[in-house]
Amino acid sequence: MTNENFYFRQTDIFNPKTQKYKIHVLGGGALGSWITLCLAKTGFDDITIYDFDVVEDLNIGSQLYRPVDLNASKTFALQDIIKVFTELKIKTKNEEVTEKTVLDMSLNNIFILTFDTLKARKLVYELLKNYNCHVIDARMGGVEFNIQVIDTSDKEQVKKWEKSFDITPTDLPCNAKAICYVNMAVASEVVNIIKKINNQEKYPTKIIRHMN
Repeated sequence: MTNENFYFRQTDIFNPKTQKYKIHVLGGGALGSWITLCLAKTGFDDITIYDFDVVEDLNIGSQLYRPVDLNASKTFALQDIIKVFTELKIKTKNEEVTEKTVLDMSLNNIFILTFDTLKARKLVYELLKNYNCHVIDARMGGVEFNIQVIDTSDKEQVKKWEKSFDITPTDLPCNAKAICYVNMAVASEVVNIIKKINNQEKYPTKIIRHMN
C-alpha cells in the first residue's frame, strides 16, 4: 500500500483499504494505459497489466507513454510510469494473451478488455465464460466508445456479450482512430464502474457515448 495520505480527500468515495478485487488489464495501449493510471491514482493496488507490444512513436499522442519510452515494452514502461506517479509497483505480464494463457480464476477478479480486435476479445470470452468473475469490455473508435459490463455468473449477460462479437466495427482512417481525451473519458467510466462493483453499489451494464 502506498502512502495513505495520498487518498485522504476521497475516502468517503473509495477507500483503498476496502479493495476486494484483483484487477487485470488486458492490453496496455490507448485504453489500457490510461485505465491503469486511473486505477492506481484512485488507490487500487492489486493491478496486473498484460501486453506484448513495444512503444512506438504513433503511441505517444493518444496513450500514456512518454518519448523516453520509445522501443521499450509497454508493460515495462507502464510499470515505471505508475511507480513515478503513485509509488505503486504494478504486476506485469509481457506476453500475448492466447488460448493457452492461464488467467487467475480465483475469487474476486475483474478483467478489463482493451484489445484492438474483436478476435482477441472473443478469445478471452472463451477463457472466462465458464468462471465466475466480472468483465469490463471497453471499446473505442475515434470519438465514440462502448463499455459493456458482464457478471459471468449471469448467463443472460454472457449471452449478450457473446452476441456483441457479431457487430462489424466501423472502419476508421488511421488518422481518426484515437485521441487522448476520449481514452481518458473511457478510463474514468471504467474505474468508476470498478469502484461501484467493489463498494457493492449499483452500476451500469452498458455505456455508449459519441463525443461529437
